[in-house]
Amino acid sequence: MKFNGNTIEAVFFDLDDTLYDQLEPFRNAVGDILPEVARDGQSFPLDAVFRRVRHYSDRLWDQYTAGGLDLEEMRRQRLIFAFEEFGLRLDGTVADALQARYLYGQGRIQLAPGAAELMAEFIAQGLDVGIITNGPVNHQMGKILALKLEQIIPADRIFISDAVGIAKPDPRIFTHISRTTGHLPERCLYIGDAWLNDVTASVEAGWHVAWINRRGTVPDSHHEPGLIVEQLHELLPVLLARPQADGTS
Repeated sequence: MKFNGNTIEAVFFDLDDTLYDQLEPFRNAVGDILPEVARDGQSFPLDAVFRRVRHYSDRLWDQYTAGGLDLEEMRRQRLIFAFEEFGLRLDGTVADALQARYLYGQGRIQLAPGAAELMAEFIAQGLDVGIITNGPVNHQMGKILALKLEQIIPADRIFISDAVGIAKPDPRIFTHISRTTGHLPERCLYIGDAWLNDVTASVEAGWHVAWINRRGTVPDSHHEPGLIVEQLHELLPVLLARPQADGTS
């Protein structure tokens, strides 16, 4: 959908790897649990490994939400599958230790550059601002609290899939949020990093989308985001230069 910033009434953000950099706690976890892997940048480029972890997380999510996998097993399998692609077979004990250290690091995350400025300016301009994220409620709220986002975003504008009962990439979660917040889909903008969960799902729901492609992901469908940048802060000069009603800027 062609992007027209002057028609936007509501802006919703993805959480993981959009409002904070997920790679940092992952890199720290690998350094603590698998230091020899962290040192081997050729065989185990951690940014590439992490992309595959995210890939398997997205692909296994449907099994988790359908009850075919519990959360711990889903997290264990995504690590095992990703590392196996790079020639390392993790046993369950090591995968669980790595996951535990990763979760610990997620409690010490910081907002990505530009995130606070974007949200503050959107709010100052009178836009409805919120979060749409997949995951268990307590886990995702822990990240939101660590980032102090509850001080910025109203509780009724924080949508977590396990509470809603619909998870990305099902576009119905975006349809539900449009109806709940009273904004037409074409008046909503979603900002996220994941091609399947964020771009395809929001586009199919009729939303505008800005894609944060910081991992060099190659699109695997025909969907077209309205804006594409590598880092969140690059959206500042684009989205904040919204034309006024009289045509000035």
